[in-house]
Amino acid sequence: MFKDAPDFTARHQAWAYLNRVVEGPNAHLLALIWESGESDPVSAAVRIIRRDPSLPPKVLSATESRCEWFQPLADLHSAASVGACFITPDDDAWPGPVLAESFHVSRTADGAKSHHDDAIPPHGLWVKGGNARALTEKAITVVGTRAATRYGNAVAADIGAECATHGWTVVSGGAFGIDISAHRAALRVGHSTVAIVAHGIDVTYPVAHRTEFNDIAREGAVITEYPPGTRPARHRFLTRNRLSAALGQGVVVIEAGYRSGALNTVSWAETMGKQVFAVPGAVTSRSSHGCHRLIREGRAELIESGADLIESLSLLGTLDSDAQLEMDYPATDVQRLDRPSLRVFDAVSGRRSDAAAIAASSGLPLVQTMTILCELRDKGLISRTGNLWQRDTAASSV
Repeated sequence: MFKDAPDFTARHQAWAYLNRVVEGPNAHLLALIWESGESDPVSAAVRIIRRDPSLPPKVLSATESRCEWFQPLADLHSAASVGACFITPDDDAWPGPVLAESFHVSRTADGAKSHHDDAIPPHGLWVKGGNARALTEKAITVVGTRAATRYGNAVAADIGAECATHGWTVVSGGAFGIDISAHRAALRVGHSTVAIVAHGIDVTYPVAHRTEFNDIAREGAVITEYPPGTRPARHRFLTRNRLSAALGQGVVVIEAGYRSGALNTVSWAETMGKQVFAVPGAVTSRSSHGCHRLIREGRAELIESGADLIESLSLLGTLDSDAQLEMDYPATDVQRLDRPSLRVFDAVSGRRSDAAAIAASSGLPLVQTMTILCELRDKGLISRTGNLWQRDTAASSV
């Protein structure tokens, strides 16, 4: 089933299979892999493929819709074709120290309840670029609005350049606005920057940043948890935020609205015991309401420049669909969905699909998918014709 190949060992192939069979963090899969105290991805993968009845019920359920998606060699070759690789806890480049610290704290923190199910480290990362472990030994995460003002972009550039000049790797998401301004600034001073993305390593999103992503891979790295071919979706950005928070020693927020998606990263940073910094804006600016709230509530340290941040960092130890995450206005029905419902909604397109196909796309069990589909229909977000489901036109623009 898993055999050593010229380029990839059986063990490496098993890790790649497990990365695709369950999407995102899953405590039950992780427990299975380390069941004997040492990681055994081959045994775990074989048992899942064979539907071993002795497997924990939650593992059987989580892998039900994708257990037959057996394409580890294809995934590994797809990554290699774009100059990327798949790293696991077996590899020297695995960012083990920062992940261990971040997720140990997040699993034990008093305020972790809302995140607890997702407070699980990845068991594999697709990387295009440099050594992930070395790049994250001294890193700071920068987040903010995609609809940045000229002021916000200028501050992000100042902070990105200052951090890079002082040897800090700038971690962000490669999105429009604050993210790309911070990345570009780090690149301009010739230092490393890392983009954590919410899609396959062979996918470019946003397409307008193709040149920047190539530059980031050359000077630092593009990193994702998702296997090749995976398209961006809202729930994947939320899962990505947890990894963005984990890989930095702190998080800087620049221009975040009252319900900004960037605040989800802040929430993760707090759960992981990270220092949070916020840049204030004009009191009349909706773009800075979230930053002001963090400062007012004592959840973030106020900084006004890159120099401010470097001074504070010196005290720290070192170790589109996208736009719809920007929640500056009252939440829509889609934004109110819980994570499983959002996964199913993202899997439903404008074309009619049956429940089995939607379950496979979402990675959720068929029974759970059917229940959620009915709930989404009742909310008016999707419609059903016979056994086929599709997204309503109005919901497609939410």
